[in-house]
Amino acid sequence: MFLFVYGPYVNPKYLSEKNIDFISSCKAILNGYKSCLSTRIDDWGQAMIDIEEKNYSCVEGVLYELTDEAAMLMLHDFEKTAAKEYEKILVDINVGKGPNVDAYTYISTKNVG
Repeated sequence: MFLFVYGPYVNPKYLSEKNIDFISSCKAILNGYKSCLSTRIDDWGQAMIDIEEKNYSCVEGVLYELTDEAAMLMLHDFEKTAAKEYEKILVDINVGKGPNVDAYTYISTKNVG
């Protein structure tokens, strides 16, 4: 299973600290989206980095090949976001040389622009 990440998750040390195992990682680009700030949890009272669809834009990040689906659930749990506020989507990721890769990423449903 592949997961595209942006923000603090691009640092593999961050995942290791959360006991999230991965098989491999590489730089990657998500076309057709841009980074933005969105509120994910009212308790935090602050904005979090997120993505939203935007033609002719891209988000740079990292593509992780995860060891199992449990790692994906750990990421979801770590964000402490209710399912209705956080959606897992399948996206087409550009990894440079070679074919694009289908990967999952997360997007907030509570975008504040």
